[in-house]
Amino acid sequence: MKRSNQLISGNENGSTLIWLMNHHNYWFGSQTIKQHYDRINFLIMNDNVDIFISNSDDKTIRFSTKQQELICQQTITDHKD
Repeated sequence: MKRSNQLISGNENGSTLIWLMNHHNYWFGSQTIKQHYDRINFLIMNDNVDIFISNSDDKTIRFSTKQQELICQQTITDHKD
């Protein structure tokens, strides 16, 4: 895995948060995106830290890319559980 000063997390209202570490080794929120309508169950990213996949209790799986900001590229709605 590529070393990064970024951390990604999801919360119970369906938002994805991107955190950055500053030069004092403190995390601060750099971006919040409302991508889901319910709790996010998992977030995974590729080794280059530019593709993110999330799953939610809203029964969707979302594929997002990160350039300047996180942008949803595809949504799968056929997910049942």
